[in-house]
Amino acid sequence: MSLNEKDNIRYLGITLDKNLNWKKHIQSISKKIKRSIGILSKTRYYVNFEILISLYYSIVYPLLTYGLLTHGLVTWGNSYPTNMKHLFALPKRALSIITFLPLDKDSSLLLKLTKILKFFDLIKFQTSIFMYKFHNNQLPTVFANYFYKTAMKHSYETRLSTKKAYAIPEARTNYGILNIKFSGAKLWNSLDIEIYTSFKII
Repeated sequence: MSLNEKDNIRYLGITLDKNLNWKKHIQSISKKIKRSIGILSKTRYYVNFEILISLYYSIVYPLLTYGLLTHGLVTWGNSYPTNMKHLFALPKRALSIITFLPLDKDSSLLLKLTKILKFFDLIKFQTSIFMYKFHNNQLPTVFANYFYKTAMKHSYETRLSTKKAYAIPEARTNYGILNIKFSGAKLWNSLDIEIYTSFKII
């Protein structure tokens, strides 16, 4: 039996390429989102605003979030922004259709009217959930030593250790900066302590 080399494979709905730059997967979901936008475009004249929002969360939102961040592993949500530049415009096009506003309208107005998160905010949101679960020992044991507190690194008290922040590892490459160990710790440390002490995940 011979093994054939492939540039990419599809596994559990996610396209993995040999360079792990996620271009193929991003191209794939972009095509699916465009088809979903077509459905919104044809439907908007026959249903009300609330139904259009429900449709968005049914046929667009899952495509944007599936595999975006899988248990903190480096997945397509941590791809380079240049790889996702064509994807960024698609949610705005969907919101423009839902609100009947021109595509060149200010994005903040579209987001305010629909109360839908920006794509980058979705990544931050899922990263925050991962960090919250880690902070509260709600993740599988394999992640037990994924992060360590600043207080464990310094014997003396610092502003960050008092805040119960996590040490940010050194990152010399873009890959390191996009990794959850760097981006997750950095995002968590930027939050006000009142946010993650009062926030609950059911």
